[in-house]
Amino acid sequence: MDSFVISFAYGISKCKPSLGVVIMMNGVCSLVLGIALIAGGFLGTLIPDWVTKQICFVLLLLVGGYKLIAACRKKETVDQTEIKELSWTEGFLLALALSLDGLVAGVGAGLLYSNKLLLVACSFVAGIAVMLLGWMLGYRCRHFIRRDLSWISGACLLLLALRTIMGV
Repeated sequence: MDSFVISFAYGISKCKPSLGVVIMMNGVCSLVLGIALIAGGFLGTLIPDWVTKQICFVLLLLVGGYKLIAACRKKETVDQTEIKELSWTEGFLLALALSLDGLVAGVGAGLLYSNKLLLVACSFVAGIAVMLLGWMLGYRCRHFIRRDLSWISGACLLLLALRTIMGV
């Protein structure tokens, strides 16, 4: 769900992740999930739930705050046809934030689920599909709204950060 929201927000703000960035982001998320599944209960004793939530909160807060500030400082005329590309660095930070949520779930599932490789592979493929779908829907909504909506991606990231820290 978080991947869809982030991708939708980036689609609205005309910032497209390249296929390589989408694959990298889902690779990071799936790798963290795989490690958590394999580690099972052992990892849960090393990293408390509240620590992963705090790290996820800080990453989302930083990236979301940066996006909001950048959108507010933008003074030039917005070109309705220009599509910016999501950087590898920003994609990696978002992937880390998204994967930390899955870390806790992966540890719990690692105790129960036996076919870990299939779960990681399905997570990877579904993540790519969800991100591409979210971006396409966000970009299409952009055609109906003629205003600068680049601030929405920052706002969505800040809302995800709040959701993470509040445990909702």
